[in-house]
Amino acid sequence: MRNIRYNFLFVIGLILTLGLTTVFADDKKDVKRPKNIGILTVKTTPTAMTVRVDGQVVGLSGVSAPAEFYLTPGIHRVEIEGPNGKAFSKEIEIRRDAKNCICLKIIEETTQRPCPYDIRLDGPDRVVEGDLITFASFNAVTTGAITVIYTWTVSSNTVRITSGLGTPAITVDTTRFGGQTITAKLDVNDGVFDASCRQRISVPTIVDKPPPPPSPRNFDEFESIAFDDDKARLDAFAIEL
Repeated sequence: MRNIRYNFLFVIGLILTLGLTTVFADDKKDVKRPKNIGILTVKTTPTAMTVRVDGQVVGLSGVSAPAEFYLTPGIHRVEIEGPNGKAFSKEIEIRRDAKNCICLKIIEETTQRPCPYDIRLDGPDRVVEGDLITFASFNAVTTGAITVIYTWTVSSNTVRITSGLGTPAITVDTTRFGGQTITAKLDVNDGVFDASCRQRISVPTIVDKPPPPPSPRNFDEFESIAFDDDKARLDAFAIEL
């Protein structure tokens, strides 16, 4: 889980250029600098940003070289729009035949924090057909309380979950699934940090077929003659059982 924060690194300078006449060129024609004005230069790193002067957009900042803007002498509010709604704003005094320089560098700070949950899933290795399987989860992160969303599914749509949907544990009916494997699947998230902390875990359980019923066998066969003899034979049968 990480948070990204942007900060401005700000440098401002004033260069006096009294008595200096400079000619600036663009892609189409040479443009002479107006007289009795000041110059604002803006350079930003790593990308160009929108520049506003007194609430009006005047252009984009320069990256490899500063962008220049001609302003009348006086106090002007300069705003530079950064990423994620961040903005730099400052009142600058523009002087005649002087150059004001603004340099901004965007610093990206990444804060890493551990996920607030680490879910483990447990279930039996084997059961016998007809048994109820309990699949249970627990959070290995013990610090702090957090609400976790549990979404359960099983490997077959015909397997019946008897209880526990939306909770940390479910029970599953294994009737008619002897000789197969039932896999419980759990999708875990907290609805906030899905991208970095979401978990999808599963655990299989083998369902054995029940053993065949024992075949009956003849233990004794006799003709009743006397009570004591019958009792002795029945005692021997009881011992064998």
